[in-house]
Formats: sequence, C-alpha cells, structure tokens
Amino acid sequence: MEGYASTIPDFCQRYKISKVHYYALKKRGDGPDELHLGRRRVITHAAELAWERRMAERQNASDPAPAAATPAVSELSAREDDLVKEIEKLQRELKSANAVISTLRSKTDFRTRHTGIGHCSRDADLTVAPVGPQPERGTSAKRSHAKTKAVEA
Repeated sequence: MEGYASTIPDFCQRYKISKVHYYALKKRGDGPDELHLGRRRVITHAAELAWERRMAERQNASDPAPAAATPAVSELSAREDDLVKEIEKLQRELKSANAVISTLRSKTDFRTRHTGIGHCSRDADLTVAPVGPQPERGTSAKRSHAKTKAVEA
C-alpha cells in the first residue's frame, strides 16, 4: 500500500481513534503531517509511518517499568471497588426512600378519596357564622345601631 494517501476519517478508522482525539493530537503537535490539496487534507503513507515511529519512540521513552505500574493499578482497583460499594449502598437507600414515598402517597390518596380530607368539597361550608346582630347590607354599623335605637324607642 505504499504511495497511498488517506483522508482524516480514513486515518482515524485505521488507527481506531476518534476525530476528536485526532484533532487533540494535532493541537498538541503529536498528529501526523498533513498534505493540503485545496480544501482537502490527506495524510500520506510516509507521514503515517513517520507518525507511528514518533509515537512508538515517545511511548517507549515515557513508559515506566512494569513493576512500578502495578501498585497504581491495584490502588485504582481498590478505590473503584469502594466506589462501586458506595453506589450500591446509595441505590439501596434510594429504593427504600422511594418505597416510603410510594406508601405515603397511597395513604394520602386513600384518605382524600374516602374522607374528603385534602380537597375542597362543594358541599362543605367553610364560612364562619357571625355572632350577634349584623348590620344591614349596604349600611354602616353606626347607621344600623341608630335604627335599632329608633325602633326600640
């Protein structure tokens, strides 16, 4: 396949990386060299090989010894196990809380349907009856009191 040129989507598919990762590599200066053909950008076979060598050298230079990597992996694994246990505990608590809420809702619905508590009934008279003589409609209390005295006299 010597002499071919691939587009960026083809390159990403061949190396099983996303376009977002490709552009991140390019921004860091770790991407392959591109050849601009008008508005189209392609990556030549030689540029791919050079990129592969660069990435392999960089990886080999930055890789620590395998023994040093082992404790970090075990620490992450232990932390991951703790997080999984905590998530499971929270899920159980949430399930329990949802059950309580469901029970309370069903009891409230039952009371509302069977006792009339919790909603207004058309038949319910919620007004308080006044005590003692009341002024006539449209008159003030003073005029009503004056009429009462006049009738008594």
